Amino acid sequence: MSGIARQRRRGTTSQHQVFTGLQGELTVDTTIWSVRVHDGITAGGWPLAALVHGHSDATTMADGFMSASDKLKLGNLPTTVSYQTVMSNLAVKPQRGNLSFTSAFAVSDDSASNRTIVDVAPTGVTPGQFTKVTVNALGQVITGALLTVADIPALPASKISDLPSILQNTPLSTFAAPIRAITMAGQHLTDLPLPNLSTDAASKQYVDAVTAGLNFKQACRAATVANIALTIPGSMIDGVTLVNGDRILVKNQSNAPDNGIYTFSGAAMPLQRASDANSNGDIQPGMFTWVQEGTVNGNIAFVLATEGTIAIGTTALSFVIFSASASNLSAGNGLTESGNVLSVHTVSSNRITVDVNGVDLNQIASAGTYTSVTVDQYGRVTSGTSVAAQPASAALAAIGAVASNGLMARTGSNTYAARSLSAGTGISIANSDGSAGNPSIAVNPDSVNEQVRISHNGILVGTRCEFNLVDGENTTLTVADDSTNNRVNVTVASADGGGSFNGVFTQATAPASSTLAASEFLFYLDPTPGAVVLHVMAKDSAGTVVDKAITLS
Repeated sequence: MSGIARQRRRGTTSQHQVFTGLQGELTVDTTIWSVRVHDGITAGGWPLAALVHGHSDATTMADGFMSASDKLKLGNLPTTVSYQTVMSNLAVKPQRGNLSFTSAFAVSDDSASNRTIVDVAPTGVTPGQFTKVTVNALGQVITGALLTVADIPALPASKISDLPSILQNTPLSTFAAPIRAITMAGQHLTDLPLPNLSTDAASKQYVDAVTAGLNFKQACRAATVANIALTIPGSMIDGVTLVNGDRILVKNQSNAPDNGIYTFSGAAMPLQRASDANSNGDIQPGMFTWVQEGTVNGNIAFVLATEGTIAIGTTALSFVIFSASASNLSAGNGLTESGNVLSVHTVSSNRITVDVNGVDLNQIASAGTYTSVTVDQYGRVTSGTSVAAQPASAALAAIGAVASNGLMARTGSNTYAARSLSAGTGISIANSDGSAGNPSIAVNPDSVNEQVRISHNGILVGTRCEFNLVDGENTTLTVADDSTNNRVNVTVASADGGGSFNGVFTQATAPASSTLAASEFLFYLDPTPGAVVLHVMAKDSAGTVVDKAITLS
């Protein structure tokens, strides 16, 4: 072995007991004349063999190493010895002249390799795998066989780890027929298929459906969510990859008479109406089917809502949801979902209250009657105040009952009516009923209709709409409009130079005499009930004022 030092030393047995040596080192015990091999760890090493005869004393050399003559002596040791040192589990056994093996071992001589081969003796059992074996005292298998029913002891179910899965996956048809009534101990039979025979068990759902007038059909694997081509349906509907024989509920066709239950025969093959839904007698109001799979329609029951007599291919068929599991429900606007429970969700509980009693507005003001209220941006009354108000009045109620526009007129006790002004001759009125503003009354000049009767000294001169001043003999009249003072000024001048005076014509009431100048006169009308009086007022050069009244009738 390369890399391992090999030295030859010697020493007595007592010296070897405290000597460890190097790994792979051989030493000679001079007390018992045996060779020891060392592992560098165990004190004394491991004895290999001892000579009991044919040896001579070795020559001692310094430091306990063999001399050349000792090495030669060791190399000349005989290859055959009378005794062997035998070890068992690293323990040295007594030296004996023979090594004997029991019948459990097979011993053969391998002269070619200069060795003796020891092996375990065959027990006669055929090699193989067995579930039942017999072993001898040495632990050797002497017989092997397979287990039989008689070999298996009774075991409690708890000792069989996979018993539940075995029973769950074993159809009832593999068991023997029951010999007595089976009690469910208060439990339920679930997931029953639709009954075919009169002796088949029926689910409560089926019984309720029959009672409710439903016509049960075998479940469909998938249902459509949009119009499809019945002649080339494709291989997937509502996320379900179809296989031949799958039942499909077609319910979204643009041509509603094409709706119904079909059987799938291939992606490029026309759908065929299912055998239990392909005649007028098969398709009746209340036809019910359960959809097993699908992203949208999975685990949802549909029922035919079409009423009356149905002619297949002619009558429009309408399918509606009959029931759905909680997994098909999703919370829409204003709702939250938790398991099987949908709850109303509000943006603010300060505005809407939701509790076991229902949904209600949150109270933010005290109930009452107010004459003035404050509202928020949601139109809710947040506060209110009351002020003194006009008590109820029959007269006010009567006024409020008048439906027409106009001037309000009392026509009796607690009775009122709408009135309007009527224009007489020479009068015009704007907004006569006052609905668009205040009425406006104007006197209109009338050059045709009579307005004033003019008399002189009690004798009627004429009835005219004008009063005309005419120059007399030796007299000149000058007439001027004085808009500033709302009057007409008349100046009378004598043609012979005898003097002149001024006259004023006005429709106002009598002016103050101080407004007249000397030698000036004026005319004014003084309308009194029943007559029109023309006044002539004059002031002479001495300042005396004379007012002469002329009645015009």
